[in-house]
Amino acid sequence: TSEDLALAAAEAAKARGNASFGAKEYEAAIEAYSEAIALEPAGFPLHLVYSNRSAVYLAKGDAKSRALKDAEKCVALAPQWAKGYGRLGAAQSALGRFAEAQASYIRARDLDGENPTYEEGLEAAKRGEARATQQRIAEEQEAARQEAARDAAANEAQRETAELDEFFAVIGESERRAKKKPVTEKYAKQDLGDAASTIARLTETHAEFKNLNPYRVLALDVDATVEDVKMRYRKLSALCHPDKNLDRVDEARLAFEAVKAAYQSLLDDK
Repeated sequence: TSEDLALAAAEAAKARGNASFGAKEYEAAIEAYSEAIALEPAGFPLHLVYSNRSAVYLAKGDAKSRALKDAEKCVALAPQWAKGYGRLGAAQSALGRFAEAQASYIRARDLDGENPTYEEGLEAAKRGEARATQQRIAEEQEAARQEAARDAAANEAQRETAELDEFFAVIGESERRAKKKPVTEKYAKQDLGDAASTIARLTETHAEFKNLNPYRVLALDVDATVEDVKMRYRKLSALCHPDKNLDRVDEARLAFEAVKAAYQSLLDDK
């Protein structure tokens, strides 16, 4: 009869699928198992084919979701078959769904306590859940650390900006009260370069020793007047300020501190 022919064809397709699976010819195995499932003859153990195709999908490594769907279909067709729950647990573990995998392996063990693979799968799922939990905790801690670091950096930048604003306000008031001398022409016209070159000059190798010379830091000669020093400080501090050099904050902060120290040193001397 047509049913007998369909059953024979399904059994043959299943056998081809088993052979291809054993030879690790996964695409051929999937094709054969799919052919057997499509025939769906009466009396044919479809749950076995879904179980086998789930194993093939899992072995491929790139079809874990399909492995899960086939395992779920297998369990639905044969809810008292332990191996179906074993397949389900394996697919769930592969997808990182370790709590669900543990429940599946426990069900498989309850149905067939003689098969040690279910206990092994259960323990592996427990270890996987523990690793996932540790990783999640580590990621949360790292995220919190980075957020705290960003907040600290923002607070520090705000503090430095406030200090700079206050400092410039004091300078401005002093300049209004004092009789100003004109800025020396050669310093007014001097090209100081851009922020990157200025920061590089003030943070180069052995800069901590070179920057002990305040005239070098401010790019002035010893004939510089107080007004020259103030003018040069304003220009260099604006170039080096960390808030304006977010791509090189640490280097900018070092350069800015060097400029500020040189300015204080020369004002004290003059």
